[in-house]
Amino acid sequence: MSKDNIYWGDFHKHLQDLDNADAIVESARDNLDFYPLLCYPFVWFLQNESGGLDYLGQPSDLSDEFSEIERERKLLVESTGHRSEFDDWWKIIKRTAKKYNEPGEFVTLLGYEWHGDRQKYGDNNIIYFGDEGGLDPEEELPDLYENLRGKKAFAIPHHIGYKVGWRGKDWDYWDEDLSPVAEIFSYHGSSETEPSRLTLSNNPSMGPGAGISLWKEGLDRGYRVGAIASNDGPGLPGGYGNGLAAVLAKGLTRDSLYRAVQERRTYAVTGDRIKLNYHLNGNRMGSVIDGASEINAEYSVRCPDVLDRVELIVNGGRVDSYVHIPEVDYGGAEEFNVRVDFGWGPAAQYGLEVSDLRWTGELSVEGGELTGVDGCFTMVGQKLDWDESGARWELNTRRSTNELNSELKQSLILKVRGDLSTKLTFTGDGYQFTKKIGDLTERSEVISLEEFAVRKIEENTGIDGGDVVNSDVFYFNAPKIKLHKASVQTERVASGTFQFDALQEGRNYAYLRVEEKNGQMAWSSPIWIDR
Repeated sequence: MSKDNIYWGDFHKHLQDLDNADAIVESARDNLDFYPLLCYPFVWFLQNESGGLDYLGQPSDLSDEFSEIERERKLLVESTGHRSEFDDWWKIIKRTAKKYNEPGEFVTLLGYEWHGDRQKYGDNNIIYFGDEGGLDPEEELPDLYENLRGKKAFAIPHHIGYKVGWRGKDWDYWDEDLSPVAEIFSYHGSSETEPSRLTLSNNPSMGPGAGISLWKEGLDRGYRVGAIASNDGPGLPGGYGNGLAAVLAKGLTRDSLYRAVQERRTYAVTGDRIKLNYHLNGNRMGSVIDGASEINAEYSVRCPDVLDRVELIVNGGRVDSYVHIPEVDYGGAEEFNVRVDFGWGPAAQYGLEVSDLRWTGELSVEGGELTGVDGCFTMVGQKLDWDESGARWELNTRRSTNELNSELKQSLILKVRGDLSTKLTFTGDGYQFTKKIGDLTERSEVISLEEFAVRKIEENTGIDGGDVVNSDVFYFNAPKIKLHKASVQTERVASGTFQFDALQEGRNYAYLRVEEKNGQMAWSSPIWIDR
């Protein structure tokens, strides 16, 4: 099995708020191993019926502009082509990337979203793995490829599964040296294949997906294209649930990451940081095997949450699967994982002010020890630290009205070594409670802070809590803490071998698809078999 390290990054998070670049990159450093700072070289206009354009720039919230459209008969449109101000933005991106690049600790890369003919060729992020590089104004993808050739740079297609001619990937234009991987999952949904549980429909404007541009189409053509996932959504770089890229590299440097992506030693996850190792006949993901007739596919999976299944996909079809039915023994000392969600709270639809909720709290462990905490964050500015005695956090949540509602909750995965009698005590502003691990192995629990909601209703409406005619609103607007059912290692870890020999003449491909019971997924890059 490979001795490479797993490094986590987000190849598709635009750094648009340049005034707050330091705060954003510092949050990225707490959440990721590497981060390409992506310039987004586009601006918005309001166009009137005579063709005139009112310049908006890059508003942080376009919803305010939609109300202007309704009142003033104007159309919201995005720019095309290169503009002079983009070069100034690039200077800030370049300076910030240099400031925060710290090989071995946190690696920054330079990048931007290509602003050529995206309608025709599909969307690409250009990532540089050195200090040099700039915004290429080329309109045609083949010309862009030629300009990138010989540089330590890649053009990574993203949300590839849309309609060709309308931002979907046109596989007639492909260079596997310059585009060794593609983004197959983001907040938009999955571009892997159809049918799919994770459809490409989360962006209500760009969706739905179309089969001819999916990842499967490129693989079926014989192309060597690996898998990554990345966000392309609001909030924190590497924000939970919107896609994350795993890169298997020898070390955390730009050169090492470049070689790993070049060799397609990558895989994609939706949110949970599933550790995935996958080989065919001893060859790691991204490899090409010549002349093999019988294939042994070896895998090992370590999940933060309960594993459901591992599937082997060969030439677009599932040829074998492993359904995880673990032997569970809660009797002895064990490492338990407990996911805890903080969030929900007041909603504008009830006439209440919506603002950030600040969750300042701490965990203490009695009769055991804390061995780790993973943050599942979507918003910039979350704080977390821990040691074996406990953890401390400062989290922000918001019941927002954006299409993702990704700020609704922030989560922690607590890793606790102990037994059924081990006690977890949570203390924070407005809450204090203790739970035994044994109770959490039986069922999940919800702690709701109704008193907060009553105070909020009285402050915002002047209505006394005792006079409210339907007390449902207290629970509906209460901040809540969800403690998920605890899991043990045998529920989260599996390894095994698939054997198959049903290969076609020519190029074949095989990859793994992994799913946890909570719906989080992972996809390996393929291994190719030539016959």
